[in-house]
Amino acid sequence: MPPNVINSLISKQTRKALLDYLMKEGTIVVKKDYKLPQHEETGLQNLHVMMMMRSLTSRNYVTEVYNWRYLYYVLTPEGIEYIRQELQLPAGPMPATYAVKVRAPRTDRDRPPRRNFERRGEFDRREPRGDFERRGEFDRREPRGERPVESQAA
Repeated sequence: MPPNVINSLISKQTRKALLDYLMKEGTIVVKKDYKLPQHEETGLQNLHVMMMMRSLTSRNYVTEVYNWRYLYYVLTPEGIEYIRQELQLPAGPMPATYAVKVRAPRTDRDRPPRRNFERRGEFDRREPRGDFERRGEFDRREPRGERPVESQAA
């Protein structure tokens, strides 16, 4: 563990800003770089974001997936309840990842036009080729021992 990780204290403002962001989005992506000065999405110190997310992971408030030096965190239902208690939020707001998207019903204009399959039917009605039954058989060649030997007396 790098030496600057051990002595990092996170202010209440930073904690609140990160929890607000998590409650709004539901997910966060953190580059695993201890020396990165600022987190790309939140504007907070990257080290503080990493340490706070590590703490939330150990308490099972977020799930963690690591891939190519990036940490992907997703808020769990227990994490939503924890953030509501910490930020004193009502039960109504949900993160964007938990929100149900309402789609308009599809109409015929939304559907792509159907392709014309008349031509395909012509190909289905063709007869099989004559060499079809011999495919993969070895007996159509003459065995090596039974080849006619040409006379060498020429």
